[in-house]
Amino acid sequence: MSVIIEETFGNQDDAWREAYMASVSNKVEIVNGENDADATDEEGSNEDCIADLQDPEENEADEKDLEESDPIDDYWELISLLKSQFWNYMILEQNDSAIETAKRVVYLAAEDAEANLNLGYAYTVLSNDFELALLSLEKAWQLVQAVLECQNSDEEATSEVRKILELKPTILNELAGTYRSLGQLDRAHDTIQLVLSENPEVGEIQLQAALIARDRGDKKHALKYAKAALVIDPDSEQAAEIIDMFDK
Repeated sequence: MSVIIEETFGNQDDAWREAYMASVSNKVEIVNGENDADATDEEGSNEDCIADLQDPEENEADEKDLEESDPIDDYWELISLLKSQFWNYMILEQNDSAIETAKRVVYLAAEDAEANLNLGYAYTVLSNDFELALLSLEKAWQLVQAVLECQNSDEEATSEVRKILELKPTILNELAGTYRSLGQLDRAHDTIQLVLSENPEVGEIQLQAALIARDRGDKKHALKYAKAALVIDPDSEQAAEIIDMFDK
């Protein structure tokens, strides 16, 4: 496995490779349900070795499977597993574990827009650390922009490209909200406008636009967006509050 990783990721630094290999080992332990006791069971290990020696055909099959394994597939399977683990921690409200898992994914897949979005979201929701959230969310948006610039309008987008482009509304909404929380209201306004016209049916985006307009003292647009948000989501307390504040 280490030779395959070396050939595939030869230009990466040693720390990256060590982290990757440690993560693969973690994944194998999780999937197979291994534990320390199993790993140190010398008697079981000896029996397995004897069985292997007695069954050379099975040995050859195992070696063939190992040779045919694709480290790239293993790598993305690991990333997917960690992303699922992140959301599990979010649901269980295990905040520290959620943030650490999101950071781990970004370390392993720094150019993954979804990974950066998840980390930015975690910083915003779990720790109110808007400055760190901003770094991750701006990175996520840069990655989506790079895909947009490379995408030929005449070409049909691949499933992977479509998946990245589908992140655009969420990233821009989170990014606009983070700018608003940091008091950068003009940037918040410009950012939400990039996505508002394309997604008028999304209540969260309409509400974000209303909150930004409210903070900017723009009564007219605060009311407009709040009313639109309330039509989409009649239970939106924030939208109702903005309407009560300005509709007099």
